[in-house]
Amino acid sequence: MKRKIICFVLLVFLVAMLAIPAAAAGSASLTVSDTTPYRGDTFTVTVNLSGVGAWDAGSLEVKYGSGLELTGAKSLAADVTITENLGQGRVIFFSMKGAVTVNGKLLSLTFKVKSGASFESNKIDVSLQINGETVKASKSVTVTCSHKYSAWASASADKHSRKCSICGKVDTQAHTYDNPCDVDCNDCGAARITEHSFAEEWVSDETGHWHICVHCGEKSTLEEHVPGAPAGEYTDQICTVCQEILIPALGHQHSYDGTYKTDGTFHWTKCLGCGEETEKVTHVYESDCDESCDTCGYQRAVVHKASDSWTCDGVKHWKSCTDCGLRLEENDHVWDGGIVTLEPTGTSKGKILYRCGLCHTEKIEDIPALQLTEALPWWLWMLIGAASGAAIVLGIQLVIGLTKSSHKGRYSG
Repeated sequence: MKRKIICFVLLVFLVAMLAIPAAAAGSASLTVSDTTPYRGDTFTVTVNLSGVGAWDAGSLEVKYGSGLELTGAKSLAADVTITENLGQGRVIFFSMKGAVTVNGKLLSLTFKVKSGASFESNKIDVSLQINGETVKASKSVTVTCSHKYSAWASASADKHSRKCSICGKVDTQAHTYDNPCDVDCNDCGAARITEHSFAEEWVSDETGHWHICVHCGEKSTLEEHVPGAPAGEYTDQICTVCQEILIPALGHQHSYDGTYKTDGTFHWTKCLGCGEETEKVTHVYESDCDESCDTCGYQRAVVHKASDSWTCDGVKHWKSCTDCGLRLEENDHVWDGGIVTLEPTGTSKGKILYRCGLCHTEKIEDIPALQLTEALPWWLWMLIGAASGAAIVLGIQLVIGLTKSSHKGRYSG
């Protein structure tokens, strides 16, 4: 039994020892910066190591498709230097400090896509010789056309196509429209026949009403509103078709008959319908002495302020209200007996001064010139009278005397 156990342990140890060199060889991988480059593009391939033991030198051989060109190589590991022979696709790498272990990026290769490369896959193979072991890796890139397409052209009722002028590739797609009502393809302009699907609901504004297409929002033909019953105090006027409110309810409209209510300061009126009273407004007068309100006709008692002095003309005198100028206490003048300021004579008029006893207004009137009977003093009139009487007597006597003489001559003859 012990012999069997010992044999089994030895077998396991032997297998482990045989496995160590295989693990030491490790592996390699490639990372490509662009797996679908265009003609003329440049891209890089990074060579990565993993699980490779310590080494101080190695080499890399790279093979690649005919559409590619190797243009450069670069070390990516510290203290690792390379020499290259790009024409043969070979790179030598070695350590300047003795044995090194690299787990990760070792170096990068730069490729350029040839201008005439075919639009196909190009495989890149690398083979590394390290510590007498060979480590390989591969990656593919596909040369892609930087298409220069012609304009889209309708190919059928439901598709359009375009062709690349470089590679001749034909791209075909379905027509595209903004919505079910759009009549022109957005890409190629292909026309189609379509009809709007208008919603049943009305849309309206103050000008009219219409329907809206459920797909594109297009309006149907605008129709004018059909007015219903006129708006009332509490009912709107609406369109009988779309129910748009044309005229809102008017609300209660106050009605007044021009009759005012008044007090000593204000006037106001009352609505005949609801009885609501308007705001009280102060009476309006033209002046402090105006008795009647200009708005409502309210009559107020006015006490005029009489002036201190009289105003007069040749007939009357009065006092004026200091506010409005109204004549107060107006009466005819009351003249006194007058004072003669210039005595009249037989040849000239005299003057007499009268004064009103209330306002003291004065007036002067003419006294007519004296008549002859008024111009001579009384004593002179007596002398004249006496002389006139004597003359009359003398005349009578003369007449009598002449008469008697006439009779005597008649009788004597």
